[in-house]
Amino acid sequence: MKLVFAEMARQRVTYDEVAAGSGVLRSTLKAWRHKNRPSLDALEAVLGFLGWDFVPVPREKRLPAEVLQALRPAVDATGLTMPVAVQALVEIVADIHVDLKAHTADAPTVRLH
Repeated sequence: MKLVFAEMARQRVTYDEVAAGSGVLRSTLKAWRHKNRPSLDALEAVLGFLGWDFVPVPREKRLPAEVLQALRPAVDATGLTMPVAVQALVEIVADIHVDLKAHTADAPTVRLH
């Protein structure tokens, strides 16, 4: 929840603005600060209003061996680490635009999507 409140402060948006834009009640938002935990739907709605995507990223050890094997050539060619490549793959699948150059100083720019 720290991310939500930090982003609200950074963007200088009020509880009322977030409530109107996300559909999550103002009282619910305020309760998150102290006692309640959001539902996944509510959290996604608020983060979406704030311009964020909520995308769980699996850890390397949770991926099937064939997925890791298929990613290995891209990892080797770009100089990325496997965790960064997995994150980039998830972002591509989730339709989030990715610039892989931000993840490695020496690799050529690879813009996906």
